Amino acid sequence: MRLRFPRSVIAGAAVVVTAAAISVAVIPDALANSSVNGIWKIGTVYLGEGASRSWTWNNANSDIYVGGSVVGDDTECAIRTTVRYRRTSTGARAVVVQATNTAAPNTGYGCPVTVYLVGLKADRTSARGVLSPGGSSGFAWRNAASDRYVYLAGAVAGIPSSGTCQLEVDSRMRARPNGEDQFLPTVRNTGSVDCEANVTYGWLDIEEQGKSGNPGSGSAEPGWTGGAVMGEPGSFRAFAVGLDPQPTSSGNCDWAITDKFATNNTGAGDQAGFNYSNVGEQPCPEPTFTTVYFE
Repeated sequence: MRLRFPRSVIAGAAVVVTAAAISVAVIPDALANSSVNGIWKIGTVYLGEGASRSWTWNNANSDIYVGGSVVGDDTECAIRTTVRYRRTSTGARAVVVQATNTAAPNTGYGCPVTVYLVGLKADRTSARGVLSPGGSSGFAWRNAASDRYVYLAGAVAGIPSSGTCQLEVDSRMRARPNGEDQFLPTVRNTGSVDCEANVTYGWLDIEEQGKSGNPGSGSAEPGWTGGAVMGEPGSFRAFAVGLDPQPTSSGNCDWAITDKFATNNTGAGDQAGFNYSNVGEQPCPEPTFTTVYFE
């Protein structure tokens, strides 16, 4: 099936995703899936081209949080959601969800947006020490089953001596030449005070997977970036996207989701859009995209 792209988001050649639901093998008890602890409506707002709006969720705990949005019907928009983890010197925790209309100014792609927040139980925690503002720390979760699971990561901040700690998390997937897959989450201190940082992470069954068919040569050079849209037309409030990287004999293949947004094409319904990049040091085969939807 050919999936359409919002003109305000992805430039260049259109990417056609062949997506299919899959069945997943029974999970061992030691690798039980994360559970969804809640899906909450944060707010509804009209966002013009390039506009942003932020909400603070004060009921935060040690969950992994995923932001999502639903774009109004009969509009054509792509909305990026960003999640930031905060903790004050009193110990109070909060999550800040920011929604941004990715359209360029004066393009006419403004729309009403309803923003959601999903809380997921974390299955593992890794202490990363105290990070100074601008500092980061990450690790590799070895022998990841990226062909079976979508991996997710969040953060829990320590209590700062003063002010407010703010953390953000990103991640990438790696395929080693021997075929081993690795999940590599990184936590960053994007605030203004020193902060103890913990990475939380877990995994969910893949609901849908596909490939774009690009690059046509069969491999992508370092720094190559492409875009894709997945999801049958229909309603979902948020989604998580992962990558199943493919190995090459010449070294590690590192891939990352470099942007993620909820899209709506007029008449096509809600879809999951994202950009992905070869963030490694060598040409690598295109990965398989994997997604989970929170309805």
